[in-house]
Amino acid sequence: MGLIPGVLSRNWQLKLSAFAIAVLLWVTVRIDSANRQSIPARVNVEVNDASWALVGEPLPGTVQVLFGGPASEILRVAVEGTSVRVPIEAVTSPDTSIGLRSEWVANGGLQGLVVQDIRPGSVRLHFEPMETADRPVGIRTRGTLDESVALTQPLAAVPPTVRLRGPSSRVAGIDTVFLAPIELESLRESGAHTLPVDRAGLADLGISPDSATVRVALEESAERVVTLSIAADDPGGGGLELSRDTVQVRLVGARSRIEGLEPSLLRALVRAEDLTDLAPGEERRVPVRLEGFPALVMATPASDTVVARRSMEQ
Repeated sequence: MGLIPGVLSRNWQLKLSAFAIAVLLWVTVRIDSANRQSIPARVNVEVNDASWALVGEPLPGTVQVLFGGPASEILRVAVEGTSVRVPIEAVTSPDTSIGLRSEWVANGGLQGLVVQDIRPGSVRLHFEPMETADRPVGIRTRGTLDESVALTQPLAAVPPTVRLRGPSSRVAGIDTVFLAPIELESLRESGAHTLPVDRAGLADLGISPDSATVRVALEESAERVVTLSIAADDPGGGGLELSRDTVQVRLVGARSRIEGLEPSLLRALVRAEDLTDLAPGEERRVPVRLEGFPALVMATPASDTVVARRSMEQ
């Protein structure tokens, strides 16, 4: 009995290789005996009609292709995979059923393979008319400007619009095409910055041009404090008292905008909707709203609320 382990252990690598070859030959003989195999294939649609676009995936997106031929070639297709390329030269209907042809099956130039069947034998496709439309360019920013500088003009893109082309439903669902964000922290002086279109969610659309130039006009930042009288839009007919009559407002922005600001055009206001149903003798803390301040000027009140009281005698 002691001889058996010794016999098994001698030349074990050669014996293991011989066993593996025997298994491979057995599998090959088994496949050769059937000489056919069903292999999944991805359906790829190629639309050559420029007036239409495929919407969604073909149904089904994968079909089973029955190949016949040499076992080695079938095994190679099974390992490497295959697909069915469906060429569409002209679209005649938004919803179409297309019968699949054997010559559309990719076999990688393998010799001796025959497509014996495709199941299912057709796929359903949904098309939409292609549409072209102009959309405004949107500018997004990231971060904040350095405190030493401020914008003198709103950021503007050149060109202000881009042209979209794609399926009608996709184009209709987009009202603005945004550029990649401009980094405000890096801006120290006026200039022009070319930014690409942010194509997130737009990969299936044609966009022309695919970039725009953003004009940045900067100036030294300045600060100013103004005192404004607080007005009340009182719906109660009188007897309204405010805890204070004025508010100080800190203004920050480009020097030319701050120095050229006319305080008489600015307003601090308690609005009527904040005083609704204020009963005699009742007190209520209400917001102070700022109006008339130009764009790009940051206005910060020393206090953004005031106490309103309706007197008992009106």
